Amino acid sequence: MDIDKKGLKETQSLIHNSSSLALKCDVSNFKELSQCKDQIIEHYGTVHFLFNNAGIFLEGRSWKVDNQNWKRIIDVNIM
Repeated sequence: MDIDKKGLKETQSLIHNSSSLALKCDVSNFKELSQCKDQIIEHYGTVHFLFNNAGIFLEGRSWKVDNQNWKRIIDVNIM
């Protein structure tokens, strides 16, 4: 899963595994995340392991980040 569909397809082509599943998903969007979960369960049957590796950052001074960007950082990195 990633928000970058082009990058997903590129990575999938390097894996050379016919059972790989590349899903475009904004992990800060609960509806998208839930839909991806359903697709994963449908494709693989169950989830045995989960590795959460989503995160973003903004360059610059933290005290200069506006509320909208702080919310985005929290939604992706924590939620």
